[in-house]
Order: sequence, then structure tokens, then C-alpha cells
Amino acid sequence: MSNEILFTQENREIIEHLKNEIIKAFSETEQPAKDNIALHECEECRGVREDFANVKWQEAINELLENNYDKIPLFSPQAFNYFLPAYLLYTLNNFDDEFSEVCEFTLYALTPDKSWRNQNGDISSYWTEKFKLFTFAQMNSVYQFLELAKQNPIYRYNDASSIERAFDRLKEIKAAGEKLKKLS
Repeated sequence: MSNEILFTQENREIIEHLKNEIIKAFSETEQPAKDNIALHECEECRGVREDFANVKWQEAINELLENNYDKIPLFSPQAFNYFLPAYLLYTLNNFDDEFSEVCEFTLYALTPDKSWRNQNGDISSYWTEKFKLFTFAQMNSVYQFLELAKQNPIYRYNDASSIERAFDRLKEIKAAGEKLKKLS
């Protein structure tokens, strides 16, 4: 299947509109302090803290994201909320690159896998913590991004079912996070 299907003028306009929505939705997100970028004290997390310290998501260069394509799960909830838009925008700017690891791992970060529920059947705190800081507009941007990814032949071939599941799972995760916020 050709990627030309996705890159019609109308779809390019949709991508540009979504990029603007992401920028707007995340524009007021608070930048995490260096020690709150990655919370573990392992070498890999120290490297993530060093790489992303004092980086504004709006100014994250491609090389930084490419060198840290697989580090998204290491972000603290605040850093995940703060830096995700850089990864989303990179992916949208490279939506036709079927070999982009940044695009692939950004999608993985948004598609909860089998471990999204714990042994008791409750939603894993990993996921509720990751999304509890997201506003309605930010979650809407994520949903729009996933909808567009689902239409992209590159992602549909490998990840269609996980993208389909992500919508429902992310809604449940966000609802559980909101419930936890009210209890605390």
C-alpha cells in the first residue's frame, strides 16, 4: 500500500492542523526540574536527565529525540507530559518514514500493552501516573494523533490492533487518574 494515500493535500492540512493543536495544548505545560526528568538513579536515567535538562520541548532538536527514541518510558509523569509533544511533532514531521525509531517508539508510548492492568485487574499505576497530568486538550491531541496514525499504512500494518485498543485503554487510564486525583 502506498504512502501517497496518506499524503494528499487534505491530509497534509490535517497534519498541520494537528501540529498546531499539539503546540497549543501543551504550550503551558510546566518544564520539569532536572532531577524530575527521570526518577531512577541508574546510568540510563542519569543520561536522560543530562540530555533533557534545560531543554524546552518546543526547541528539542531532532538529534536529541533520535538519540533518545527509546527513553520515553523512563520519563517521570511530569517529563512525559512535558516532552511528549516534541516526540509527537517529530513523528508528524516524519510520518512517511517507515524506518523511524522515534515514530515507532512514540506510538508504543501511547499504546498500553498487556501489562496495562496489574494482577488484581486494576489499571497499572504506571499508566495512571503517566497520564494524570494531561489536560482534556492534551488528551484530545493524543487521540487525534492516534487516529491519524491508524490511517497511516506504515503503522496500520504493524500496529493497527494496538492503536485500536489504545483509544479505549487511554480513556480508562485517564478516568482512573482523574479519580485518583480527586481522592488525594
